[in-house]
Amino acid sequence: MVQLAAAAGRSRRIIGDYGVGRQIGSSSFSVVWEGRHLVDGTVVAIKEVSMARLSKKL
Repeated sequence: MVQLAAAAGRSRRIIGDYGVGRQIGSSSFSVVWEGRHLVDGTVVAIKEVSMARLSKKL
């Protein structure tokens, strides 16, 4: 479930209970984003995997 929300005059992605921030890494088939729990502020890493780029054998 991905939603867009207005925060401080700009939009950002919300996934579940986490706000998605800046990109902190990437590879050929994924991107890692900095995330923050919306209630308690815990900082986490969120990995976004492009299923279209994965081998059919996986």
